[in-house]
Amino acid sequence: MNELFSFAAAFTACSFAVLIIYYLTPNGNLKRITSLVLVLFTLISVIKPLKNIKTNKIQTDISLPSEDITDNTASVIKTKIRQLTNEALKANGIDNYELILDISIEENEIVINEYNIRIDDINKSEEIKNAVKEKVGFEPEINELD
Repeated sequence: MNELFSFAAAFTACSFAVLIIYYLTPNGNLKRITSLVLVLFTLISVIKPLKNIKTNKIQTDISLPSEDITDNTASVIKTKIRQLTNEALKANGIDNYELILDISIEENEIVINEYNIRIDDINKSEEIKNAVKEKVGFEPEINELD
């Protein structure tokens, strides 16, 4: 959610700057050239944040150089995800559940390979999915408990 807010704020600021510059530019050839430059600037300001968003990548609050990401770091993050998931489920009245969480390290990044929650009442799956996504930061797969 934080990435979306940052993207929207940056795009809004860029749009206002482009609008002001465009209307302050005098008519003629200069206005056409300025328009071209402003369009390119706007495209770059939109594409750059989208390029930074990576699917299934965790941005941790742990300040470590990328070469220091170890199995221990992955274990700490896995524990934190389990804790946040548990809090979200308890807040929604789910006490009986099974959590399957598989995390690996690929190219010095923590990658979530599987994030699956099995619950008794599958009718609450959307509610649980949204609550966990809000608490943890990414959406789990919800299945029925065997």
